[in-house]
Order: sequence, then structure tokens, then C-alpha cells
Amino acid sequence: MTTGTQRRRGSARRTLSAAPAGSLLVRRDLGGGGVRSTALDLTLRATVRPLITAWALAPGLPWPYAVVDQVGRLLRPLPGTAFERYRLPHCSATRITTAASADSGTTVVYLHGGAFLVGGNHLHRQLLSRVAHRTGATVLAPEYRKLPRHTITDALEDALDAYRHALAHGADPDRTVLMGDSAGGFLAVMLAVAAQRAGLPRPAGIVAMSPLVDFLAPELPYPGCTLFPRSAIGRFQQVAARVNRRKGLGDDPIESPTHAARRGLPPTLVQVSSAESLYADGVRLAEALADAGTAVELEVWDKQVHVFQAAAGLLKEAGEALESIGGFVERAFAAADGVAADIA
Repeated sequence: MTTGTQRRRGSARRTLSAAPAGSLLVRRDLGGGGVRSTALDLTLRATVRPLITAWALAPGLPWPYAVVDQVGRLLRPLPGTAFERYRLPHCSATRITTAASADSGTTVVYLHGGAFLVGGNHLHRQLLSRVAHRTGATVLAPEYRKLPRHTITDALEDALDAYRHALAHGADPDRTVLMGDSAGGFLAVMLAVAAQRAGLPRPAGIVAMSPLVDFLAPELPYPGCTLFPRSAIGRFQQVAARVNRRKGLGDDPIESPTHAARRGLPPTLVQVSSAESLYADGVRLAEALADAGTAVELEVWDKQVHVFQAAAGLLKEAGEALESIGGFVERAFAAADGVAADIA
């Protein structure tokens, strides 16, 4: 497979081979690693990483997973953001709107991260508000079912329900983007695959931030990863496998987006840090999608933490990454409009 390579604001540690114009995969290496990025890295190493390390020592304990989401109540959304709860068949969801949402006629279905164990719309409310303001879209965010009570298949079913709900309530698929971070990046891609298999209309695009790709067989962590010690990766595998067996799904591995990638998926933006454990996952996903015929933009941000976009109020690079996401969403809508016009 060949790729196009672009550089700006510095260069990341890894490069892909250059290719002629028109390649389906275009990679951009972007700078980073300033004083604030370093301070955030050190803070997370001193606070979040020890908790993940402790969890990895005894994942079977009754950890208060739901409490993690409540921490998000301390994070203030951008002014002018409205949050409205609603129900899906198996979980609750939140509709996030701004003054521009009603007139834009655009929708983002957002799947939050958290290793399928933690997180939710409180923990992500600030990031969700920034996505809503930058895109001008109505953001629909399901609080999908999670491990260890439910399977990843259940989470994907909830994501598909959220997309069905959006379509049933007037969302135009040509003006809808699927978006997610980390585990939610996995779900965003698999939701596009599931929608295609179910015969639902194709959305306009996919955005995956630091996507988890092979949950049962992930790449070993990048040395020095801010959040995830090596021990945690194996524990995630074990928990997911144990829940599958308990639910009668046997030992078959969970389908990976890299293997599920197929022709007909919408244009995709993948953002990943060169210094995180999921760097290889993001590159592998971008390559697999391009090999299947999908136009992919891969952005590699240097020396950033996992899902650094959530720190847009603190990091210049995070704000720039969200601006890039906004630009991609606009291009995806314009491209989908063009295709629809050609068909008409």
C-alpha cells in the first residue's frame, strides 16, 4: 500500500513512504511536546496511571467504575451548550446542542472512550461541548453498556441503536458523522460497518481519535506511555474474554476494525499521538481502511498524551486538532452533498 505524506509544525518520530497524488491514505505529521504538554504528561503519570496500575493488579475487585464518570461533573462545558437526556432501547443517551445546531441540519454520533469499562457523558461533557460548537452539529452521545457486566457486542448494539434513532428522528445520513475516542474510536468504525451490514444509509464520515483497534490482541504499549502500563493491556484482554465466555459467546476473538474494513465505508480521519500505546493501532487502522478503498486522513501528533484533544482548554495542539476535525467534518459533508447531487 502507498501513502501520501505531509509535514507541518515539526515532525513526528515515524514516517510513512511518500506516494503519488491521489493516494487513498494521506498522512500528516504534526508537532507538539511543549511545556504544557509535558506538564499534562507528568500530571497524568502521577494521578491516573497509578490507578490503572492498581486496577491491573486486581481487576476482579468491585471497582466503582461508574464513579469515574461523575468526575466529569467538575469539568465545565463551553457556555451556550445545552444537554438533554433521552432513552435508547438498552441505555440512556445525551443530545448536545448549541445555538447553531438547529439551523445546521447536521449530526454527530459520538462514542466516548474508557476501555469499555469507564467513562460516559459526564466525563466527556467538555469535549462533547467543544465538538458541538466547532462542528455546529447536534451531537448524540449514547452511554453504551460496558464491561464487566456487558460485552463489547452489547456496546456496538447500543451504538447502532443511536444511529437508528438519529435517522428515525430526521438526521440526514449525508450530514451525519460518526466520531469517537479510544474505545469509542473502535465503536465509530465498527458502527459504520454494522450500519452497512444492516442496510442503513452510509454516514458522511468517520472520526477516530486514538482508536483502540485490536481489543483482544492489541499492540504492546509504546515505551513510556503516559497512561497504560504493560500489565493493564493483558488485563483488558482477560476481562473482555471472561465476559464473552460468561455471556455464552465462547472464545472467538472480537472482530477488529482492521479485519472488518470493507469497501464502501465513508471518508475517515484518524488522529493519534506518536508517543502513546495506541499509535500502532491508529496507523494499522488507517492502512486497513485505505486498502479496502476508503479515503483516509491520518494525523500523527508528536509527544501528546492519549486523547489529548480532551485538553483543548489547556493545550494549543488540542485546540488545533479539534479545528482539524471541524475542517474534516465540513469536507465530509461537502463531499457527501456532491455525491448526492451526482446521483440526483
